[in-house]
Amino acid sequence: GSGRPSVASMSSEEISAAFSKMDPGRKGVVTMIQVLRFYKSQEEWATSVPQQSVLELFQKSNTQGGGRLDSTEFKQFYPALMHLLTSHRASRRASRASRSPTPSQAGSRSSSAEPQTSRSSE
Repeated sequence: GSGRPSVASMSSEEISAAFSKMDPGRKGVVTMIQVLRFYKSQEEWATSVPQQSVLELFQKSNTQGGGRLDSTEFKQFYPALMHLLTSHRASRRASRASRSPTPSQAGSRSSSAEPQTSRSSE
């Protein structure tokens, strides 16, 4: 059967690249420590997704136990992690719209091209 996971339409290249980043020693497995180290190095993740959520997702994906993900388990884990990130990002954007932005957020505008609402072509 073609029971592909419908989490996010991620290419296997993207997943492999992420696996390689988290597994610099090329051991073929990624430990929770490596995942957390990578997570903390991505400032956007660390501010968007609670560490607890990452740990829970890791444990859910770690079907064989042992506290490490092999490439098969990682194929479940990483798209779910990215889904978590995008859904948190969306909810943060929604809650941010109702409050005034903090100076730190105003200073570090992300490079994502968000359409500006103010139009001067009237």
